[in-house]
Amino acid sequence: MYLKKRLKQHFGDEIIITDIPGRKSVVTLRETVTCILQDYYQRPSNLNPDDEKRALIRAAAKLIKSDIRSVDTTKSIYPTPANIASVDNNLSYLPESLLLFLSNIFSEKDPSVKIASIGQAVMQASRPRALITPLQLGLGVQVHHNFASRFLVSTLNSLGFCSSYYEVQKFESSAAAVQGVDLPGDISNSFVQFVADNVDHNTRTIDGLNTFHGMGIIAGITPGTKRTQPIPRIAFSTDEIKALAKIEIKYYKPQSDRMAELSYAELKNLNTLDKTFRLDLLSVIIWPLKYPIPMWSGFMQMVQTGDYPEKSSVSFLPMIDLNASDMTCIYSTLNFVANQAKRYDITAILTFDQPLYWKALSIVENENPGSTLKSMVLRLGPFHTEMSFLGSIGNLMSNTGLKEN
Repeated sequence: MYLKKRLKQHFGDEIIITDIPGRKSVVTLRETVTCILQDYYQRPSNLNPDDEKRALIRAAAKLIKSDIRSVDTTKSIYPTPANIASVDNNLSYLPESLLLFLSNIFSEKDPSVKIASIGQAVMQASRPRALITPLQLGLGVQVHHNFASRFLVSTLNSLGFCSSYYEVQKFESSAAAVQGVDLPGDISNSFVQFVADNVDHNTRTIDGLNTFHGMGIIAGITPGTKRTQPIPRIAFSTDEIKALAKIEIKYYKPQSDRMAELSYAELKNLNTLDKTFRLDLLSVIIWPLKYPIPMWSGFMQMVQTGDYPEKSSVSFLPMIDLNASDMTCIYSTLNFVANQAKRYDITAILTFDQPLYWKALSIVENENPGSTLKSMVLRLGPFHTEMSFLGSIGNLMSNTGLKEN
């Protein structure tokens, strides 16, 4: 550190010291504008027009490359999503000389995005080991997320348009390790609902067996939140990521069976006069007199009152490598959601589909009165709620001829 300080004091802006974590520092002397211009004006005066043009282009390239080398950057932290999405931030990432050069080449009405993209590609090619340009990283991550193709990422990288496949994987592992089991952003003013269901992944095996079948958990946040903290560029192994985002398995041992004590009240016999025999005629007469039925957007505006809570976001949480219908897996899921709700001081709301909902309800009902699971709100998914409602009608009216009609 003392040597670096003394070098900077002696050479000033003429020296560049590049620090990359895990590697040796690189010290280079920068060509100043004065030296480049002196070399240009000291060229032979008897050059033909083509040689004169080449000399001018070489001088401009040296000036631009000198400005690129002077860009203060770091590889210890990845660019934030806000910086990647902002056109102004991406343009300001370019040195002034490169921005001026590209602005005089494009003839479109608003070529800002292309100038930022091609300019950052030039910078990445000029300093491949010292820079991680925002747009190249963003494109690599987006392509890998949408297509999961190493060939496509590597091809675009060889053409100079995106980061390498190694860098994309390193970013994803760093992001996964930093998130862990945390919910993104500030959720103090948001409604959080957890959803759990079985997840299957058909892995490629020789015999076609040993495929992944477990429990997946997500958190729906309304209004949506985003992660604003920068992601450090740190090398994590697969085992380290698993240890950071691991759900504790708690084996379920039922103490009682309170579900057997549940009983439903007998429905009252409804003896009413049937007055529906002429409703078909009434509907034919009234239907043309009604206002036009609104479409889905109009219907949502009719039922919505108050301010719109903005778009929701979905945060993926760790999976449990157990059979989703196993009671131990469901019990572990309930405890994980309860702990997350306690951590963020929110109500534990968890949605299951019908088979898992019934088992989760039996676990909660059989818990001791002082258990944290007693305060959990279990919800049945809307599709299965509707199916249960229709199924109950079918059972109650099974002997009325409804099934045959």
